[in-house]
Amino acid sequence: MIDTKDIEILTILQENARTSNAEIARRVSLAPSAVFERIRKMEDRGVIRGYSVSIDPHVIDRALLAFIF
Repeated sequence: MIDTKDIEILTILQENARTSNAEIARRVSLAPSAVFERIRKMEDRGVIRGYSVSIDPHVIDRALLAFIF
């Protein structure tokens, strides 16, 4: 089950997935180890399916960027 602390953690991760556990812990008033455990459990249950990178193609001088599998 997802509680309000999990929702706060997810909100922070959606803003910036690279936010450290210590920073998340400070913002949600939990211990870093508790945040780590909550994130791990959400990953295991499939709530968090992965992390991604968003690239600005103009910054890397590419008008068109395509990933092909």
